[in-house]
Amino acid sequence: MAIIFHKFQGAGNDFILIDDRADLFEKDPTRRHQLIQRLCNRNFGAGADGLILLKSSERVDFEMHFFNSDGLPGSFCGNGARCIVAFADFLGISKREFSFTASEDHHRAIVKSKSTSEWDISVEIADIQTRSLHLSQGDVIHSGSPHIVLFNDTINDIDVFREGKALRNAEKYEPAGVNVNFAQIIDSNNIKLRTYERGVEGETLACGTGATAAALAAWMEGYKNPQNQYNVHARGGTLRVHFDVVKHAEYYRFSNIWLSGPAIRVYGAEIAD
Repeated sequence: MAIIFHKFQGAGNDFILIDDRADLFEKDPTRRHQLIQRLCNRNFGAGADGLILLKSSERVDFEMHFFNSDGLPGSFCGNGARCIVAFADFLGISKREFSFTASEDHHRAIVKSKSTSEWDISVEIADIQTRSLHLSQGDVIHSGSPHIVLFNDTINDIDVFREGKALRNAEKYEPAGVNVNFAQIIDSNNIKLRTYERGVEGETLACGTGATAAALAAWMEGYKNPQNQYNVHARGGTLRVHFDVVKHAEYYRFSNIWLSGPAIRVYGAEIAD
């Protein structure tokens, strides 16, 4: 049986999206794992950083089920969330404000603008409470997925695959591992970012939760602006991160965190199961 899918990308972070409201996608864990690996393979399949199922829900507009390109269920994916909201709108679940679940958490999203094949989508990231971090020592920021952020003045010269892979598998992050971000401050509003993503096991053109982590890290490192809004320039495009923050005696609380940027439908097709 052929699988009908749609390819979307957000700042170069690309996904295979499937309307699974009829609950027909492969359920056997082993076969599903192999199928997702094949579909996401850039030589033998459609090619993508991950696969997302849009499923029905009685409580919210839809459920988001995300899988990394290695075939395993992933944690929250910010760009994937923005793309699945655009996909829901494309399917006729047309609203300005959406409510959906992902990784068992509730999320909101807003359609800022849209055209035939391109949307500007903002998705809310869950509140983050953290003590002061030692970023240079690789402390983790949990922005829906675990990230470390390392600042460098020349990130274009970094071997992201080699250095990212070594840190992703470092003993201190076992057993799940961590996503690795190399960030460069341009000014108090702009950050350049390159990310090694676990599950993809390589550098991606953008990472939404990584962009969020980089913006929070920049603020904690003292690169602040009055709006708490950052443009994060990934290799595949620019994402925007905005948040509110309150400093308590022993910790920071980040809330009202929004990740914004483009979500683009590339094509729709079918592939043999």
